[in-house]
Amino acid sequence: MGVGSEEGAWEDPRLSAQRSTADKIAEASDRQYVVLKGTIRSVSEVQRATANWLEAQLDDGTATVTLVWMGRPSIPGIEPGRVLKAEGRLSDADGKRKIYNPLYTLL
Repeated sequence: MGVGSEEGAWEDPRLSAQRSTADKIAEASDRQYVVLKGTIRSVSEVQRATANWLEAQLDDGTATVTLVWMGRPSIPGIEPGRVLKAEGRLSDADGKRKIYNPLYTLL
């Protein structure tokens, strides 16, 4: 899986472009830098006191992760059924897996 697969190890995000395959959500560990490919199952706008956030559920067939764009109430192309590649640092708090402000490519 690369440098980021060892517990406590950090992966240089620039290395993700060299990967030939995506990580599996079910196999990724907390704080690991991941490159994921999947289908958006749902999209919602979350009301916040200062700015709304856009959340999208990404499913890669092994599990789901919530992609969170802070301060963005919507993003053109981020819609249910759309396939995309997303990358960022995985956060796993209380069993809820999220990536905040992921880099993404619509496929």
